[in-house]
Amino acid sequence: MRQKLSPLAVIASALVLFPWGAFADSLSLNQVIESHDVVIVGERHRKQESTQWFTWVVSDYVKNGSCLQVALEIGSDQQPTLDAAMKGNAPISSIQISPIIDHPSYRNMLTGFSEMTEAGKCLSLHAINAPLGVSKNRDEWMAARIETLNGEAPILVLVGNLHALKQVNWYQDVQGKDFLAERLQSDGIDVFSVLQYWHPESCANRSARLIAVSESRAYGVLSHVLEPVAADLPEKPLGVFDAAKVWGCEKRGR
Repeated sequence: MRQKLSPLAVIASALVLFPWGAFADSLSLNQVIESHDVVIVGERHRKQESTQWFTWVVSDYVKNGSCLQVALEIGSDQQPTLDAAMKGNAPISSIQISPIIDHPSYRNMLTGFSEMTEAGKCLSLHAINAPLGVSKNRDEWMAARIETLNGEAPILVLVGNLHALKQVNWYQDVQGKDFLAERLQSDGIDVFSVLQYWHPESCANRSARLIAVSESRAYGVLSHVLEPVAADLPEKPLGVFDAAKVWGCEKRGR
């Protein structure tokens, strides 16, 4: 059983060791992956920085022989095609992906995973989303899929930001639902959640930083992520997620 590290301790140490930079905090996530059953990385779909960073994290984790299971928001009916593509027996283009998620950088990420697999890295890919046309709740479906994987190698998940929330205070007059992270945590699985946020300003090359949920700017990240749903903002974000990757045009030391 992996030894659990305090999320705040892991991220706090990372903030001291690593400056602003797109991929500078991969080591800190290595530690998180090593010490938790499931690490859920939320994202805004169709953002190339997200898939590039996620690819880097996976590559950095498996490069020295560590095993990793990667779960993606692809319909589980695509698992046979995904397996064939990872072995080089089918083109990446043959994998059917929702247009909400699909973009060139996502396909590049899959190509990178295929190259890692063919190079003998201890990496397995899992399509966990509900297939198109299935009426079952998507978060329930994804949680069930992940629970079948739990207990083997660590699980790293890439899904939309809302699915990474561990706790949501729904309005009283709204029928709420538990998102993926909350469902897994309720079932006794040790989950570490990372949200991603993009500052709205434009720049040619974005930089980013992994921040702890205890930092003041984390509240603004949660406010942005919760904006589309009928839920109250908690007084503090602690317990709702563990860390956030904040993308912006900020310079080091700002």
